[in-house]
Amino acid sequence: MKKVIVAGLLGLGISFFCGYLIIAVGLGTVCTSLYKVAAPIICRDGQYLEVVQNRHSWRPGAVMWTANVYRVDPATGRKEDRTSLVKLVSGAIYGLGIFVLLLPGIYRAAKRSAMK
Repeated sequence: MKKVIVAGLLGLGISFFCGYLIIAVGLGTVCTSLYKVAAPIICRDGQYLEVVQNRHSWRPGAVMWTANVYRVDPATGRKEDRTSLVKLVSGAIYGLGIFVLLLPGIYRAAKRSAMK
């Protein structure tokens, strides 16, 4: 039982790391629609997320993408930078999804290891 719990916690940590780093930070910068999953958690009454994507080239042939995410209040038009929070929340959601997909395999491997 102890090996199952350790394997589960290790799988959870790896899943959250992959969800944050690979999906939210890496792919989210290029495919900004991935950040929409965080909107219900971050936005309040009528607010929405606005993503501004920038393309930088510091030398010929080298391209870098950045994305800034703002929470916009339509009543006042005020924008608040929520980039870090949006990446953290969307990474946690995608990480949880990865964990749910990997959970049966983690459980089977841990049980097989515990039987030895």
